[in-house]
This record gives sequence, C-alpha cells and structure tokens, in this order.
Amino acid sequence: AKMRDLAERVTRFRPVHVATYVVQFTLVTTVLSFPLTVYQFFFREHQYGLATQTFGAWMGDQLKNLALGLVFGVVFMVVLYAVLRRAPRTWWIWGSAVSVGAFVFVALISPVFIAPLFNTYTTLDDPRVSGPILSMARANGIPASEVYVMDASRQTTRVSANVSGFLGTERITLNDNLLNRTTLPEI
Repeated sequence: AKMRDLAERVTRFRPVHVATYVVQFTLVTTVLSFPLTVYQFFFREHQYGLATQTFGAWMGDQLKNLALGLVFGVVFMVVLYAVLRRAPRTWWIWGSAVSVGAFVFVALISPVFIAPLFNTYTTLDDPRVSGPILSMARANGIPASEVYVMDASRQTTRVSANVSGFLGTERITLNDNLLNRTTLPEI
C-alpha cells in the first residue's frame, strides 16, 4: 500500500503510477530475494562444479537481468493495466491477449537482441558439425540457415544446445562446452 501511495503522489497520470509501482516492487523483491539468489545460483552452482564465473561477472549478469526485467516489466505492466482499465468486463480476455503478445515479442527478439547481452555468439564454421545439424533442422521444419556457438564456458560447465526464436529469428545455438567435450554423434 505504501508503494502504491508513493506511486500516486509522483503524478496524476495512471501509467506513471503503474511504472513507479513496478520499479519499486521489482527492486524490493530483488533485494529481499538476493541472499537466496546468491546462495542458489552462485555458491551452490560452484559447490557442484557447474559454474565458472567469478562473483563480479555473475553480479554483472544479474544487474543486466534486473535492468531488462525493469524495462520489459514496466512496459508490459503499463500496457496490461491500460487494457484492464479500458475493458473492465472482459479484462481476462484482453489481459490474456496482451500476455501472449508480450511472450511472442520476447521470443522474437530474445535470440537477436537479449541473448547477446550475456554471451558472445559466433557462426559455427565446421561443416562436419553444422551440416548434419542443419539437415536435421530442415527435416523438422526449423528454417535456420546457420548454427551458432555461444561462449557458455565463461559461465558454466554444462553442455547445452537449443533452438530459439520465432517468425524469422529462429537460430540453432550450441554452447562451446558441448563442442569441446562431446563427440560428433553426441552433438
């Protein structure tokens, strides 16, 4: 209630109320959950030999994540609450539509604009590896034309690969641990 009251004192414009509240709420919950987050995602990961980042690098990634969460969270909630105010009887339909639209938007931009903020992506130039992967992708309806490698070893020891993107931003990504620690058939 105090966060709401403060947000309402800032200005009389409702979108600014929502934005101010979202920023306050996000920062408070981040600070309150920080000790558990550090334990769970930094110390435990290191105890099990799954993490390679220093605390400073890990904190840098956490701050980037927080900044993205604030930007996208504010925009999403301002739009959502504007829709809810305009459709009080059918809010659940329009709220769902806005939520799905936001999810599609993030899925669309994530591989191209968000993921590169955390890792470096390069094109896999080895046709012995990329050829069979692209063949398998085409056979399964994935319209990717290149395979990318990300420098995940700077953060983790895990092996991983994924297909991400939507509507023309699809990309196949292998992490460098996968390439360095597994055989071609395993890849």
